[in-house]
Amino acid sequence: QSTWDTSLAIMSRPHHAGPRPVGQKEATRDIASAVDASLNVVASPNADAIETEEAGYLQALREAEEERRRSALVRVQQRALLDPIVLEYFHSQSPDEFEAALTRIGDDDVFVGMGIDPVASVVRRAIEISMGLQGRERELVSVMLAELTSDERPLSRATLEKAFLDLLSRVQELSIDMPYVTDMVGRFLSRAVVDEVLSPAFLTAAAASLDEADTVGPAAVRLARELLKMSHAGLRIEHSWGFKLEYEEVGSLKRKIQELVDEYLHSHDVAEAERCVRELGAEHFNHEVVKRALIAGFDTGFKSRVAVTRLLSALGASGCVSSDQMQLGFRRVLERIDDLRLDSPHVYEAFMQDVCRAIRSGALDPGFCL
Repeated sequence: QSTWDTSLAIMSRPHHAGPRPVGQKEATRDIASAVDASLNVVASPNADAIETEEAGYLQALREAEEERRRSALVRVQQRALLDPIVLEYFHSQSPDEFEAALTRIGDDDVFVGMGIDPVASVVRRAIEISMGLQGRERELVSVMLAELTSDERPLSRATLEKAFLDLLSRVQELSIDMPYVTDMVGRFLSRAVVDEVLSPAFLTAAAASLDEADTVGPAAVRLARELLKMSHAGLRIEHSWGFKLEYEEVGSLKRKIQELVDEYLHSHDVAEAERCVRELGAEHFNHEVVKRALIAGFDTGFKSRVAVTRLLSALGASGCVSSDQMQLGFRRVLERIDDLRLDSPHVYEAFMQDVCRAIRSGALDPGFCL
C-alpha cells in the first residue's frame, strides 16, 4: 500500500465525539510522515537532473563572464594602439599623415593575434571618439573618409563598409553612455553617402545585417535615409556638423603659416607676425604656428630660435595663441623628435633649450616639463 493511501485512510477515519488526545497526535504524525514521504518520492527522481541543469547554467555563466573579460581586455589593447593615431590626426588635421598611419598599422603583425582588421578598427574608433568631442572633430573624420576612401588606397570601400558595420553592431552598447548616438551615426552614414564613399544600397544591407533584438542600430540607418530624402539634402548634410573645414582649406592654412614663419625669421617683426596670425582666423589651428616656428628655428640656428621664443612669448602674452594651443604645439614637436633627429642629431638638446626659454619668458606653462 502506498504512503499516500495510508495517509488518506488515516484522514478518512470516522470522527468520534469527545477528546482523543493520543489518537489526534498519532494522526498528525502520520499525516506529516505521509506528506514528507510523498514529497521525497516526487522529488528524488528529478534531483540529479535539476542539479545537472544548475551546474550547466553556472558553467555557461562562467564561460560568458570569461569571454566578456577577454573581449574587454582585447578592446583595451586595441584602444591603446589605435586611439593615439586618431588623436594625432585631430591635432595635425592632415589626411595624408593619417593615411601613412593606416599603411603602417596595416602591415603590423601585432593585430594578427587580435583577429581584427586594424584599418577598419581605427576608422571606427575615429568615428566613436569624434562623437564624444565637438563638430570640428566630426567634420575632420568626414573629410578624412571622403579624401582617403579608394580601392587603390589602404582605406578601401570594403574596409570602410566593414568599419561602419562594426560601428552599427556596437551602437546599442554605445547608447548607454551616448544617448545621442543614433543621431550621430545616422549623420555619419548620410554624409558618407553624399560624399559617395558609401552607396545608398549599403544602408539596406546594413539594416538587414543587424541583430533582430537591436533597436538602436536600425534607427540610425532609418535616420540616414530620412536625411537623404530632405530637399537640398546634399548641402544640408555637408553642414550637419556645424563646422566646415575642407581638406584644401587645411592645406591652405599650413602654407600661409609657413609663409608667415619664414617672413618673420627674415624680418624679426613681431607685430607684423602677430597681425598675420590673427588674420588667419583659425584659433583652433594655432598650434601649427607654434610647431612650424620651433622646427624652422632648428633649421636656421641659435639666433633664430631665440627670435622664435620672442615671437611665441608675444603671441601668448597678447592672447593671440592660447595656453592650450601653445602647449599642444610644443607637444607635437616633442612627438616628432625622433624623426627630426635624422636630419639634426642635436635637435633634442635644442628643443629643451627652447622649452626652458619659453617657460622663463612666460610663453609656456612650467607644468609642460613635469
